[in-house]
This record gives sequence, C-alpha cells and structure tokens, in this order.
Amino acid sequence: MYKLLFLLFFCALIACGEGQKLPFRSGKILSAQVSGKKPEIASDKQKDTPGGVWAELVIQLNPGRKLGSMDYYIEWNGKKYPCRAIARNNDRYDADVWEISDPLDSDKIRMLFNPPRIAEGPVVYEVKFAFRDTLPYPKVPFKDMGSEAFTPASAIPAEGVMGASSVVSAAPASADSAEKEQKEEGAEKKNEASAETKAPQSGKPQNSAGKTPAKTPAKGAAKTSVKAPAKTPAKGAPAPRKSGK
Repeated sequence: MYKLLFLLFFCALIACGEGQKLPFRSGKILSAQVSGKKPEIASDKQKDTPGGVWAELVIQLNPGRKLGSMDYYIEWNGKKYPCRAIARNNDRYDADVWEISDPLDSDKIRMLFNPPRIAEGPVVYEVKFAFRDTLPYPKVPFKDMGSEAFTPASAIPAEGVMGASSVVSAAPASADSAEKEQKEEGAEKKNEASAETKAPQSGKPQNSAGKTPAKTPAKGAAKTSVKAPAKTPAKGAPAPRKSGK
C-alpha cells in the first residue's frame, strides 16, 4: 500500500513539474527534516516541548513574498506548536528575527518548530498558516535524521529533496490550494491598495484618528448651544418673582 502511495505521489510531482518540491502557501518546500539535536537559537527564551523533536522546513519563497516567524505553526493532535525561529540560508537561528522581508530568489529560508515526536509510522505533520483557516493545508512528510544535525541549507539542491522524505498521500492536492490562496491574497491586496488611495467620500479633512474635526463657526455667525433644562422649584419653595413687577 505504501509503495503504491509513494508511486502515485512521485508521479503527481513529475506531472505538475514540481520535481522534488512540495508546494504550499508561500512558495515551495525544498526539505523537511526532524532531529533530536537542537540547533543553536540566539535569544531563545521559550521552553522546549517535553519529549519533543526539532522540525525544520527549508523553503523557497515565491517572488515578492516575505515570511514572518508567526506566519505558520505545526498542528498535532489538535494542539498548535508555533515557529520557534526563522533564518536565511546557513545563518544561525535568532528568536529576535521576526520577519524576512527582502529575500533573494536564490535564498533558502529555514523555519524551526518543536512539536512532539511521532514514535511510529511516517513522520507527517500538518503545517498551517496562522491567519487563515478556510483552506486545506498540506500534510508535510519529514525525514527523520535521528540524533544528527539538519542538512545545511547550502547542501540542499534548488530542485529540493522532498522525494526522499516519508510517504504522504495528501500532498499532491496542495498545489491547487496554494494557487487558490495566492489568488485570494492578491485580490485582498488589490482591494486594500484601492481603499488606501481613495479620498474620503465627504471630501472633508480628517485627523489622525480618522474623524472629521468639529466645525468652527464663521465670524459673525450666530453661535449654537445646547441649553440646560429649566430647574423645577422644590416643593414648598416660593415661586420666583418676575422682573419688573
């Protein structure tokens, strides 16, 4: 059964022209590995997952895309395990780096997670986008490195090595999902840009809070004011005397 699934997965990748890459929302996954050896993380203040494993994704971003450390998380048994750190190429992980906003086309971006270890069977985790839950996400197969360190990003070929990972049956459908997400995001950005360039409908100036400032009466114009309600005399008190009498 696993041999048949692997054959179908491999054929699907060749048919869609992705080679050894696995498509997902922000680009292509070139490599996915898990290891019991924790990589060095500068400024790391988070607690490690008890009995957990270190999971690394090496990705190639689509042109014009950027990546934030809070963009993705791994979900396992209904619990979320956020990204611990991101890095570019062979750079050291740094927990204080929260975004890579200007990647080159040749850059390989690394993401580090700390989910529980899968003791038996293929090591497959679901990698989800943190700000949208309306579309399906790829179940990513990870290669188990045991206690060895991750393969350096510089040693991972541009065509990726995902074909050497464990078997996954849901991956071929992720290409359509990634394309649909990218179209939706493009439409959202276009709408946002259009909204920013439009002037206020009333044509009136607005302050920093987005509110139209109160009008100042023109010189010589009658002032308007809100009168306080007339006071009612207390019971038993003499009626006020009218002036002139």
